[in-house]
Amino acid sequence: MMHFETMLLSLEMRLQGDEQTRGLDVFMNQLNNAFHDKWRSFAALRKIILESKCPEIRFENIRALGISMGDKCIISDGVLRSSFAHAVYVILHEIAHQMQYTKYGEEFAAAIFMNEMADDQMIQMLKKIELTADRYAIAKGKQVLRNANIKDLPVTRSHYKSVDDAMLLHHIKNVRENAKKHNLNTIMDINEWIYNSIRSKL
Repeated sequence: MMHFETMLLSLEMRLQGDEQTRGLDVFMNQLNNAFHDKWRSFAALRKIILESKCPEIRFENIRALGISMGDKCIISDGVLRSSFAHAVYVILHEIAHQMQYTKYGEEFAAAIFMNEMADDQMIQMLKKIELTADRYAIAKGKQVLRNANIKDLPVTRSHYKSVDDAMLLHHIKNVRENAKKHNLNTIMDINEWIYNSIRSKL
């Protein structure tokens, strides 16, 4: 059952009205520094980020391509050293999750990590969430790349289509075990634990 207080708090985190995503100017400046010749696409990308109602966005040194949480979206700074097409795909995949948060609240994926479910149910639920984000990222990414006057659009393949079910199940069970071990009772606590587990310790 969804925690009512958690649902209300997660909805309050989303941007309201004309509020701006925290860190967006710095984020776009870093993108410009890495891909200054693609500046024509930045307005479209910025618009998509704002439309997602993402509260905060930033690049960070993490051991993952990105992570979306109810209160922030974090993209690996490693994508700034990749191709522009790859960077756009990663950003838009995580922004798709921000749109899911805006539409469904913080707990749209809570059942995967908190409810009693069969292994195949957990896998299929996670795949559905991630493949939906992949489809969004690929479709919107083509629009962004066209704005950059990239005529021969690179083929962007769905990352999660190639992820083995056993790998997904291992991830799910690892998170569930740590949720019990550390007494993580809300999806916000679980997301924070996942984030802390992938942060690079300098």
